[in-house]
Amino acid sequence: MIGKQKMAFVLLCLWSRMKFIMRDYLGKKKYMARFHHLIQFLKKFFPFSSTILLNNQEQEENISTTISGEEDLSRYVLFSGHFNKDKKTIKHEAFMPNIGKGITSISVFRVSGCSEEKIWMLGEKYVATPRKRELYARGDLKARHAYNISLDVEYEPKPHVRHANITKFPSAKSQAKLKAMELAKNARLVLNTRP
Repeated sequence: MIGKQKMAFVLLCLWSRMKFIMRDYLGKKKYMARFHHLIQFLKKFFPFSSTILLNNQEQEENISTTISGEEDLSRYVLFSGHFNKDKKTIKHEAFMPNIGKGITSISVFRVSGCSEEKIWMLGEKYVATPRKRELYARGDLKARHAYNISLDVEYEPKPHVRHANITKFPSAKSQAKLKAMELAKNARLVLNTRP
């Protein structure tokens, strides 16, 4: 098992380095498509590596199922139109559930105690890459900003133990928009400036 753990670590290091090389060489658009294929290749031929890393990650995380009002949450932004770079603000669209499809919740990650590197890793690995999209930014806010407007923050450990959902948005789009606007007003925009 130790040998497999070492190999998994080496693969992860090579994986991280390959990301930056491919981005510089191919440009962002082609990079996203090619990088997705690389991930699928590694998962297919080295399935144990992702299993080991996932098991280690879940053992290291000690997350309570109760989410306090002072917990830090991050909402990842995959669309360039969902924030204003010049004004350094995040738009309400970033916090809007897909009411048209009957969805009254949005996905967030619980990031209290996480380093910047880990926060971005969570967004890249569990939000952007599965959707084959670029991770532009994130909106950071406290859980109480949801509680204060009669929304809830519920523990949802898939796809990661730090994942949660902001729930109980109104089913009427106009009312859901008001809630989303309040969340956006209280959120701090953090741009993804990593290479």
